[in-house]
Amino acid sequence: YRALTGGEGRTVADDLESESKLSIPLANGAEIRAYPGGADGGNKIRGATCELIVIDEFCRGVSLDLMTAVRPMISTKGKNGRLILLSTPGFSSGWGWELFMGDDPSWQKERVTALDNPRIDKAWLAAEALEIGGVDSAAYRSEYLAQFTDPSESLFGPAVLEAAMSDNVSII
Repeated sequence: YRALTGGEGRTVADDLESESKLSIPLANGAEIRAYPGGADGGNKIRGATCELIVIDEFCRGVSLDLMTAVRPMISTKGKNGRLILLSTPGFSSGWGWELFMGDDPSWQKERVTALDNPRIDKAWLAAEALEIGGVDSAAYRSEYLAQFTDPSESLFGPAVLEAAMSDNVSII
């Protein structure tokens, strides 16, 4: 928060001009807005203009329709318009996985694990690993090591399903 308002020792009250459920205007003229992102979120947010869009948990339920709706919001900002996608990885399938694993040079990709975070106590992390099935469990690898995982309940993982796909099937 201090980076947004620009001052050490400042409090939230120093910079907030007003507050609502969906927006926080700041004294420096910036405003933070929250928009709905559910299944029909793309239909509720059209028309806004932003310099920065942050979509949290994009691998876990953000639709391509929502992504299509938000991209024009930064179109008038040229090189100043930014779209930041944050997420716990989740399963190795879907558009979020394809985006992160792809080689599109227009995206900067960063992987930050719990081990990289100095605020997370390593002893707590070791105990947490034991609680959720060990360091090799899909839950631990996804939540704390930022790794995409195969759905544990799936009989065939995404790699097997992808290998089984063919465009050379004719329908009679």
